[in-house]
Amino acid sequence: MVGVDVGIKDLTICSDGIKVNNPRTTNKYAKKLAKASRQLANKKGSNNFNTQKFVVANIHERIANSRKDFTHKMTSKLVNENQVIGIELLKVKNMVKNRTLSKHIHDANFGEIVRQLEYKANWYGRTVFGLCIQ
Repeated sequence: MVGVDVGIKDLTICSDGIKVNNPRTTNKYAKKLAKASRQLANKKGSNNFNTQKFVVANIHERIANSRKDFTHKMTSKLVNENQVIGIELLKVKNMVKNRTLSKHIHDANFGEIVRQLEYKANWYGRTVFGLCIQ
């Protein structure tokens, strides 16, 4: 049995002391994405606009895929190692309204972590319950 607390600095902190660091995938590709977006803005009206649009789309896809891969690996490890998982329920929709933290909250993938834990727990016959901490 384990309790899981999600956060921004450490993505998950388990009650047994295991911490999973946040990979911060958006920050890893930020410079490359900014440069490609600037180049895209400069190419408006030219024939190279469509090719640059694919470059920007590929960077966004790489960010999404790496975030998804990390989340799948982390949730699979949690479900395989524990029979009962208690996870902190957060109102992500309300947390995103904070302008200073919204980018980091989306990058941490809180909602997807809970969703994946629930479906993987059902798949493997484990139990997941939400903890409302006030």
